[in-house]
Amino acid sequence: KKPIIGFIGTISKVVDLELIVKLAKELNEYSIVLIGPIMTNINILLKIHNIFILQERDHDDLPNYLSHFKCAIIPYLINDYTNSVYSVKLNEYFASGLPVVSTSINENILINNNNENIILIGSNHNDFIGKVRRIMEDKIKLNIQEAIRFAESNSWNNKVKKILSIIQENVDTKEII
Repeated sequence: KKPIIGFIGTISKVVDLELIVKLAKELNEYSIVLIGPIMTNINILLKIHNIFILQERDHDDLPNYLSHFKCAIIPYLINDYTNSVYSVKLNEYFASGLPVVSTSINENILINNNNENIILIGSNHNDFIGKVRRIMEDKIKLNIQEAIRFAESNSWNNKVKKILSIIQENVDTKEII
């Protein structure tokens, strides 16, 4: 049932399952769809009527799923591990033109600081849920064009070009020396 709040990624011990349960209970008029391999105990999610766990799907099919989301989430626990992670799913969400709400992991805060606040960052469970609610109720709009530009600049092709450029610069410099 639409509208859909969605997450694509491994459902593991880094995902804040309690946050997802609270989100589902407070925004029970929306569906929450989780897509990805399950690597942790998800029993607390199975009892909630508006949480749908689709497990892993073929990567080529993900854009179709993303096209049905109204809001994408990155509901990570805050710890040393998640504070050192770059969430590749952010690029996938942005490339699909989706607004994103994330917990306050360091990398997403840094991205926000350098890119005109293109992610909504929840400082705690209530703030996270409130930001998702505002997106779902069309009470806030993010700069989706800026988010798409960010995703394009972080494509694998652009990353490889940048790496090759750095390598070439160093090769040229060594030849001069």
